[in-house]
Order: sequence, then C-alpha cells, then structure tokens
Amino acid sequence: MPGIPDIIYDAGKGLLKWWLDREHQLVKVYRIKEPDDPRLQPALQLCERMLPANEVDSPANVARWLSEIKQETAEGRCRLIDYLLVSVLQGKVCGVLYGQYYPLYKLMFISYVVADAEDAAARDGRATQSLFKYLRAARNDELAEMDGIVFEMEYPNPDATEQNRRSRSRSRLFEFYAQQLGITVRILDIPYRQPRLDLDDPSCKEEPQLLAYGRTGPPAISRSVRREEAQNVISFVYKTIYGDQFEGDPNQDAEYRRYLDTLCADLSDHLPAEVPVISFSGRVA
Repeated sequence: MPGIPDIIYDAGKGLLKWWLDREHQLVKVYRIKEPDDPRLQPALQLCERMLPANEVDSPANVARWLSEIKQETAEGRCRLIDYLLVSVLQGKVCGVLYGQYYPLYKLMFISYVVADAEDAAARDGRATQSLFKYLRAARNDELAEMDGIVFEMEYPNPDATEQNRRSRSRSRLFEFYAQQLGITVRILDIPYRQPRLDLDDPSCKEEPQLLAYGRTGPPAISRSVRREEAQNVISFVYKTIYGDQFEGDPNQDAEYRRYLDTLCADLSDHLPAEVPVISFSGRVA
C-alpha cells in the first residue's frame, strides 16, 4: 500500500486476522425479548433436542409469553423480569438459559439451562458459563435485590439408570455454575409434587420432583432452612410460577388456583421448624 512501509502493513494485517479469529471463537450472549428474534427458534430446537419433552415449553407458548411480557412491561403492570438468554459461538446457538425473576418474592425460577452436547466447542463449558456470567453482571442492576434462585429436577427413578445418570450430571453441572454466581444450592428435603398442568386432561398427573433452592446472599445454606423460608419458596413456585397459567379464563383460573392453594397448604402446613436440605450428591448437607 503506497505510503505505508511493508513491515507495518503486514503487522496490521496480522493483527486484524488475530482479532477476527479471536472474535470468531468468542462466545457471545444475547437476551431474547422479541418473539421474532431469529435466535429464538434455534434456541428452542436445542432445548427440544437436549431435554425431556415434559420440560420444554412449546415455541408457540414462548413466543406468546414474550409478547405478553413486552406489552405488560410497556404498560407498567408486569410482575416478572424475563431472562431468555442464548450463547452463540461461530454464529450458532450453543446454550440456553431461561429464568423468570419476580421482584415481589425476590426469587428467580430457572426453567432450564442447556448446552449443545453435540458441539465440541460447547462441551468445554464456555457456552453455559457465559450465561451465568451474564446473570452475575445483572446482579448489579436488575437483579440487585434478588434473594435466591429456585428450580425443579427430575425425581430419581430406580428403574431408569440412564435417566438417573443424566439427571445427576445435569444437577451437578448446575450446582457448579450456580457456585460461579456465589450461590450454594441445595435440595429441600420435602415431598414436593409438580402440579397437574391441566385439570381437565386425565393424562396430566402430579409428578414427584426435587425442589432446589439457593440463597444469593449470606449465610449460605448449610444443613437446613427455616420453615418460613421454605414456605416462601413453596408458595412462590405453586402460586406464582404455576398460578398464572389460566389468567385469560376467569373460571378456569379460579379453579386452578384453588387446586394450587390446596397443594401448597398440604405441603407447607406440615413442615418442621427447620427443614433439612440434601446436597446434590444425595447426602444430607
């Protein structure tokens, strides 16, 4: 190039190539807020491929929720802050985290965290770690008042060895990544049941599951949590996470909320003063 010494020109080309290669290998995280975001369909397809069918929301439902949340937020009446995060590597969605934060309870419910097990670049942990780094940064802003995180896990099935192995693996990975946020998560030692999702469908059953909880602030959970704290978590899951499903139908909404109130009371009213917790290895913490 005229006017530029060859050695400087070649060095500049080398630096540009290094930068472009570096950018190509970096994991980028995006927060999906729009139902027409081009990353939404690849994200949901990844979830469908990596998770059991009963753990994944339909694309239509997710798109509808994003639209409703956007409208309710604009109108100042939204009760939650939605976090649908995707990690992208080399232009491909390789990780997804979906969580909802409810300021009233100061708790976040994590619906799922997945990484593409078929992608060698995603298996090294960068895809998932990047998602939790995003949440860690958000704790200085939107999540500054957050007190804890909550999530469900498959209940061990003695007849399903492969399912148990997969579930333990996912649980321990989640435990590790939660620790990157400074959160110690434990399983509440309670007979928690995921509610029926449709009272009119006889194929929908209550399913025993594990309910995990972690505080975002000190003290970290050790051997137990107070009854009132466990009751708050249970109420949060039953009345808020599951309680909003039929808001568009007043009669169905009222019936379903009565059902959830009964489930919540049956579980909460019989808790000991100190509710024991279990580590992810299966031991009492």
